[in-house]
Amino acid sequence: MSFTKPSVICTILLAIFTIITTTHAAPINFGNDTVNSADTHIFGGDALLGLQINVTHNTVATHIGSIYQGTGNQVQFGIYSDFNNAPDQLIASTNPHNIIYNSHNHIPLISNTPINAGTYWLLSLYDVQATGTMRAESTTNPYILTSFTGSMPPVFPASHLTYVGRSFNYYLITDINAPIPEPASLALLSFTIAPIFLRRKKIGV
Repeated sequence: MSFTKPSVICTILLAIFTIITTTHAAPINFGNDTVNSADTHIFGGDALLGLQINVTHNTVATHIGSIYQGTGNQVQFGIYSDFNNAPDQLIASTNPHNIIYNSHNHIPLISNTPINAGTYWLLSLYDVQATGTMRAESTTNPYILTSFTGSMPPVFPASHLTYVGRSFNYYLITDINAPIPEPASLALLSFTIAPIFLRRKKIGV
C-alpha cells in the first residue's frame, strides 16, 4: 500500500493555484473606448455595420463596449474576421442588449472567446434607430441591410455597400480576470511535480 502525503498534495495544489492566479489576460480594450468629438451618429435599424480593430496579442474576448448619447432600443454585436479589409466570418456574438443611454455599455459575449492577434470587425445590428458617439477620425465603413432577428448573420457578404463616415465608439473588452496559464509554466510544473508522485512511501506489504 502506498500514498502521497497530504502536505505534498497541498504544496502541489498551492503551486498550481499560484501559477493560474498570477497569469492573466492583458487588461486592454481594443478599439475606440474614448470620445474625442461631440458628434453623434444615428444608426439605422436593420443595418449591419461597425468598426475595424487591430488586436495586438492573443487574448480572450469577454464583452463588446459601445457608447450612446440618445435614443435607441436594442442592439446586438458580433466579432467578425477580416478578409480583404472587410468583415467576413462571425467568430462570436452577444445576445440582444437594451441600450443604456449616456453611458458606456459593456455587453457580454454569449461565451468568452479566445482570439489571436490580428484584424477584426465589431459589427452592430439595431432593431430601431439609435444615437451613438463617434470619434473625429474618418473611415470607410462596409455595411449591409438585414433584419434584426436576435441572431447575427454568420457571414458578411463579399458584395456589400460602403460609405465614408466617422469612427464609431465601439471596442473589444478582453478578459482581465479569467486565468490563462502559460504553457511553458505548466510544462515546468509537470516536470517539477512528476517525481513527487513517483516517490511514494510504502507502508506494509
